[in-house]
Amino acid sequence: MSIVTQCAWADVFPNPSIPQHSRSGSHRSNGLKRAVYLVVHDENIPISPSAWTSKVNSVRSREAGTRDFFAENSGGKFDIYYDQILDIAIPFNADGTRPGSSSNRGPFNTLVENYAEATYGIDMDDYYMTAFDVTSSSPWPDQGWGGLSAGDRIYLQSTSQGLINHEIGHQVGLGHATALVTRNNSDFHAYTFDRVQGEYLDYPNGSSPFDAVPFGVANDEYGNPFDTMGSSSSQGDFHIRGKVELGWIPSSQVETVDQAGTYRIYAHDELQAVTNGGGDYGVADGYDPSVDYGLTYTRLGQKYNVSNNTFSSDSQRIDIEYRSGADGAYFYLHADGTDGGSGDDVILMDLDPQTSHTERLLEVGRSIEDTTLGMSTFIVDSGSIGQSNPDYDFLAFNPPDPTLLAGSWWNISAVDTGVDSIGSWIELAFEAVSPLNGIDGDLNQDTLVNETDLNLFIAGWRTDTTNMSSVDKYLHGDMNFNGITDLEDAYLMREALIAAGASVGTFDALQIPEPSSVWLVTLGAVLLGGAGYRRRR
Repeated sequence: MSIVTQCAWADVFPNPSIPQHSRSGSHRSNGLKRAVYLVVHDENIPISPSAWTSKVNSVRSREAGTRDFFAENSGGKFDIYYDQILDIAIPFNADGTRPGSSSNRGPFNTLVENYAEATYGIDMDDYYMTAFDVTSSSPWPDQGWGGLSAGDRIYLQSTSQGLINHEIGHQVGLGHATALVTRNNSDFHAYTFDRVQGEYLDYPNGSSPFDAVPFGVANDEYGNPFDTMGSSSSQGDFHIRGKVELGWIPSSQVETVDQAGTYRIYAHDELQAVTNGGGDYGVADGYDPSVDYGLTYTRLGQKYNVSNNTFSSDSQRIDIEYRSGADGAYFYLHADGTDGGSGDDVILMDLDPQTSHTERLLEVGRSIEDTTLGMSTFIVDSGSIGQSNPDYDFLAFNPPDPTLLAGSWWNISAVDTGVDSIGSWIELAFEAVSPLNGIDGDLNQDTLVNETDLNLFIAGWRTDTTNMSSVDKYLHGDMNFNGITDLEDAYLMREALIAAGASVGTFDALQIPEPSSVWLVTLGAVLLGGAGYRRRR
């Protein structure tokens, strides 16, 4: 994001009292860390002096990129450097692979580390981390990775900047940055529950009404395209919850939403790295202690359990963050796992109704309700290295209907973005929503279905309700919640009025020109008492 600059003093640098090799407790993700970089190659193929110089320069260049990245992510609290870059010449197998295997790296580790200690007089215990550069060797036959982090070691089959930062991200304590991806293929089957029809329906991605967390949605282990711990090619900052858990941003700066109102949060990826006279990396100004960098709230939801074919209550946490230059907010779901699905991941959701999974934002000008954010879930893990996709078809379990356990929830609107002296920000408005009373056609929720409701329906005809809460959608006559008060809603309203013994004569007021003559013919059949069309919700 930034260019490293020289300055006499910086606001935040790593705590010098933390031992440079320590990985215990909070030391794992804080302090200046000493690492050793081992360039491993076949002893029969020595590296020439000029090639070695070029290699060292390349390693130092990526080291600078890594130090810049971690200074900015940590707010100057974490820095890592290579104390030594060493030439490690060991015997390779005849096929050019290293000794051992991906699943049994012990022989390789022992051979390399013994060589380093014997040849260079170092003690591996003096280092926070050892990097094994194995780019000159062929991958192990059972190897499915370009980079690997295990214990206090990273293995680099590739030395791209993003991959190195990804593996060191594991070293500080982060897991992969997962994301929900809606798929419909031979392995994944997505469904949504139609509250009007009272049944599960196939859910093609991008269909309307939009469902951010359909049943059977895949949780892709590497799916987050904005976070280095997901897609290492993105080189994006770690997500806000990760920074909090590592002690880089105080939890108090991720505000808990406990009342309706408008909240402002700032982008957490705009810090600028600097170096001091000693070559240490920090940031010119740390995270501003006077503002919020995220929002969070918990809600009562439910998860589906395959073993007993029931939905059980599930406490869910939603985290919200903002990133520099974005035109909307990012939402994360943290929920208990299901028999077919996710464990305790912090999962990026997809709030963009388009079929692409690279947007995902709740964009400014749009709203979304908690009930669209997976309050009832069945999430299937996918995308792990070597994983065979589990052929879970949610409907094959004959699941019961989901229920709403919460007494109220949020309708969330992305209001505006801007920039001030602190940085970039977004404002989000939270509106409390309560369940409808369950009486079909009672648009104003007064427990009666009468001419007042009919007049409300007529007034709301052809209204775009996309960004309204469920209560406001219903008030405007969008009885099937599909984002517009239209012909399907006319069927539903007419049936509700008949069931309540109310007059339907004034439905004539709905004779509004439409682009399609077929629509007019069909609407006429509705008004004249044609085919019955009753649904339950």
